[in-house]
Amino acid sequence: MRVHVIGYSVLEAQKASWKKAVMQHIRLDKRLEAAVNRGLAVMLLDGVLAGLKVMKEEQVPPHVMARLVLGSHFHRASDWNH
Repeated sequence: MRVHVIGYSVLEAQKASWKKAVMQHIRLDKRLEAAVNRGLAVMLLDGVLAGLKVMKEEQVPPHVMARLVLGSHFHRASDWNH
């Protein structure tokens, strides 16, 4: 017996919900990646405090900002490099 929820089976509804969650996560990661890269560029050009200010304004999580300040050996391969 299939259960339908507003024209969807439960399985279809779960798949749609999962896909939406994944897409939101991907968009968030791209937004975060761009904010981190902008902050790293500002750090290089105007100093660490200016870069941290940019990242804080763009809501980069504190643990990510701390990782970036600790040094380039803590940066990810996808982080902006000069």
